Amino acid sequence: MRRTAWGLVAGGLAGLALIVGAGLIASATSQPAGPGDEATWPAGETMALYRVPLRAGSDNSLVAHCRLTPQDQQTASDFDVTVHERVTPDFSGDATITCDQEVTLQTGVALTVSEITRGPLLVVPLFAVAIGILCFVPRFTYYWARINTTGWMRKMLRIPPPD
Repeated sequence: MRRTAWGLVAGGLAGLALIVGAGLIASATSQPAGPGDEATWPAGETMALYRVPLRAGSDNSLVAHCRLTPQDQQTASDFDVTVHERVTPDFSGDATITCDQEVTLQTGVALTVSEITRGPLLVVPLFAVAIGILCFVPRFTYYWARINTTGWMRKMLRIPPPD
């Protein structure tokens, strides 16, 4: 049982480190599009804006007010983008984007990795670590072994005893 516990704890911590590390790398490759910054929205790429956490003076609203300037046009257009939501371009060519709050623009693989690492997948390694730690507690393992070896579950499910 100790090997299983160590395997769950080590595997869960390794999985957690991989998920968090991939998320940090994806966040580091994103372009700042906040006040005073211009990010380039590549042609034909789906993008999403993410708030910059823990930055002084950052707004926590769910909508970013942005100014979009396509390269083939001289006029800029204002539009509102919901933070953490994918947006597909309705123009051709690259464009520059500037927003009124501290946000970053993510496209391509960084966007996909960022969405995965911010999703519910993060709970799986945490659950493995929790179960692994519980396996080190003798009373927990005693009751767990007792549940698996007693006949009450067989009786409840009407499974015949092994021969």
